[in-house]
Parts: sequence; structure tokens; C-alpha cells
Amino acid sequence: MCCLHGEAQFFTFQNDWFTYSSFFYEEDLMSNQIRSIDIWKSKKKDGKKFGREKRILNYQFDPKGRLTLARKYNYSSNNVSSSDHLYQYDEAGKLFQKDEISKLFHFTFLNLNVSQKLHKRIKINQKTNPSDTAYIRIVETNNTPNSYEQIIKNENGVAFKKILEEYDSKGRLTNRRVSYVRNRNYTELTLMYNNDLLTDRISSNYFSKKNTVHWQIEYQDELPYLIKVYENDEFIKKYAFVYSEKNLPESIIERNFEDKNVSVYRLEYNATLPQN
Repeated sequence: MCCLHGEAQFFTFQNDWFTYSSFFYEEDLMSNQIRSIDIWKSKKKDGKKFGREKRILNYQFDPKGRLTLARKYNYSSNNVSSSDHLYQYDEAGKLFQKDEISKLFHFTFLNLNVSQKLHKRIKINQKTNPSDTAYIRIVETNNTPNSYEQIIKNENGVAFKKILEEYDSKGRLTNRRVSYVRNRNYTELTLMYNNDLLTDRISSNYFSKKNTVHWQIEYQDELPYLIKVYENDEFIKKYAFVYSEKNLPESIIERNFEDKNVSVYRLEYNATLPQN
């Protein structure tokens, strides 16, 4: 289902930030003709100077704003390495292949769709010679006007994971719960809106004990300008934003009260793809 959003919001809060998943709206990337985003990070401890700025992420998109590559940069001593996630889509815009590639491994995930619904997922280990199938998952999909459910089974047809997403009358995601059948562990994401703007993002997980992270999002002129982050009701960090004249976020400033440091994430936009 498609998630509606305020015209100037730009960020999607469905995915975690600074991971291998895009946290930008496809429509906004397409309308601003953005094909690539580099994210640079500088950091300082309280009472210290900022360290050298380092590029930590590169996102690449197709002309429709769909993520095609997410590259993470890893720094150790004088060495810089990277790991990639690559995404390919079919003519209907459905993801049919994802590759996870690093120096140590290369896994390919193939999605087999039937009638526009995911039916089977195959994981292939490309590092072996010849390539070897790591697993096959059977996916049962159930849709209603306001919900989307996936039941994931092993090769023997035994269910071990369930994903349930719920949507409001505007088609916006309000809840996503991933539950594991055998041990009753789960993760859950709840999104709360005020008119067209998302105001609260609550992510919880239960693995031996429950942990909850709550983002409270404040706006100016429909642009996020402050996010307060609470973990198990304790105020642990906040994010502030700097925007360009085109209302594109230029920097995200993180104040971490637990670790007593400040990080600045600088976003660099490109209308063309880099030469890899």
C-alpha cells in the first residue's frame, strides 16, 4: 500500500535511519530529480573538537525514486572498506532480487511473485563454487483494504514468522508487527499522525525483555525541525535539522545525552549516479 505524507516532509519514518533501507519518499526524490545521496558524518565528545568528517553511506535511486543501491563505508585504522545492498525491480515495480555483498560474503535473495503477490523467497550463497541454495521460504499473503499480512513458512510448510501491517483510511501505515511463532518474540512499529503529519514513531521489540524507543516529532511549516527520542521513557537523544532554500534537509544534528556527544550528518544530493 502507498503511504501518503505531507508535501514537504521528505523523510519516511517507516524504516530505521542510516541503514541499508532508504528513509526518503520516492515521490520527493523523483520530483527533485535526485539519483544519489551521500551522507557524511562528523562527531565530537563533549568538551572536545569535531573529528574528521567521513562518508558513511551512499544511496542510489532509479528515476522513480526506488532504491537500487545502499553502500555502507567502514573505517578501521587507515583502511576503508564498504558493503553493498543492491535492489532490482520487475516491470510492475515489485522487488524481485536483492544482493548483499561484502568482502566476506555475497548472498542473493530472489522473490518469486504470483499474481503480484510474493509467493516464494530463495536465498543463494554466491561465495560457494558452484552457488548453493541456502534456504527456500514459502510466503502466504493476505490482503484487506486496511491490512497486509505475510505468513512465512519453511520448505516443509511450517510457519515460523508472521508480518502484519495495518493502514488507516488514507492508506498510511499505522502498525507493523513481526512475530515469531515458536518463541513468541516480536518487533512492533506504531506510527501516529496529526492531520497529514506523523507526530510519533514507537518501535518496540521483545527478545527476553521488552525495549521501546519513542520518537516525538515536531514541525515548523510542515518540516520536521526537532525529534525527541525516548528509550523506555528515558530522554536519550534529540535530532535537529538544517534545510536548504529548496526545503531539502542539508544536515541532521544528533545530540546524544547517554554517550555525551554530538554528531552531524551532512546530506549531499546528486542528479546523476556516481561512477563506481
